[in-house]
Amino acid sequence: MRTLPIVCLALSTTLAACSKMPNLKFWDGDEPAVESGDPAFAQFGRFLGQWACSGSEWDGNAWRAEPGLHQWRWTTTLDGHAIQDYWTPSAESNEPLGVGTNLRIYNSQRERWEIVWTTAKQQEWDLIWAEEQAGKMVLHMQRPSRGDVKAHVARISFHNISDSHFDWKYEAAPLSDSRNFNEVYRLSCNRA
Repeated sequence: MRTLPIVCLALSTTLAACSKMPNLKFWDGDEPAVESGDPAFAQFGRFLGQWACSGSEWDGNAWRAEPGLHQWRWTTTLDGHAIQDYWTPSAESNEPLGVGTNLRIYNSQRERWEIVWTTAKQQEWDLIWAEEQAGKMVLHMQRPSRGDVKAHVARISFHNISDSHFDWKYEAAPLSDSRNFNEVYRLSCNRA
């Protein structure tokens, strides 16, 4: 096993996000990640294709709908052993991070997905792990402070999943109380 700082050194220009997650480890073995035909691959494989998503953000008092539709394209990569998605916010949105991408690989040794996320403006990688829980895909990560956003623990859920629709939510909790999550952003996505 390689510990997180070694992986981060290979992925990031800074170790800020890495130093906050010392117990996250990535498998360093000779076995390839599972392939697209493996049942575990279907957990995220069911999202392959193009999606149009409407978003809304909690402003502290009420949900505020964002203008336009965001585009989210999912495809296989690394010879069918991984899934990469491309996030493009709507032209009308004022999303500060801009376009982004996730690279997702299923770790059969740990029986979970291991994911890296970055954006055109972020200039570093966030490390995430995910598992299926009661038909939902639940992602876990710890975000460092960036700009106006304070460091926090994040829980992201894909739920209400069908062949043509899914809902997505981002919940945040303070580092000092990682059990007290508040929903701050949501998406409703339909197959394009």
